[in-house]
Amino acid sequence: MSSNDKILLVEDEADLARLFELALAREGLRVRRVRDADTALDIFRRWRPDLVLLDVVLPGMSGLDFLAMLRQESAVPVILVSGRRRPSDLALGSRLGATDYLVKPFSLTELRSRVKLALSRAAPRAPGRAAPRARKSSPALRPAGRSALR
Repeated sequence: MSSNDKILLVEDEADLARLFELALAREGLRVRRVRDADTALDIFRRWRPDLVLLDVVLPGMSGLDFLAMLRQESAVPVILVSGRRRPSDLALGSRLGATDYLVKPFSLTELRSRVKLALSRAAPRAPGRAAPRARKSSPALRPAGRSALR
């Protein structure tokens, strides 16, 4: 993770989006936030973020539909964020290529650590360092703990 890492935050709840943005900016990350998937797709194509933090329930196009479209053109890490915790939602996110899945509410510490982990796994390797073996599927998705936002 570096201070040049760019995060596209797609969240329609303004208060949550601002809170997430502040927490990530505090880590030195550059964050651009949008409220809907249609705008997110346009911003993604122009800005080329290093990670997408994506709410599942959005106005208009759902976060899952956005993820399916995004996977047609990019393997950028995507962390899904949702209040839904059904196993079928987790499985669908995994099948669509999500890197991780955070269930609301979660702590900002959890958010920052998941973002850091996803960015470090996606970071290009220095010459001479072995790259990790490619996986056929996404890492196991597991919901975050039930701690309150702080």
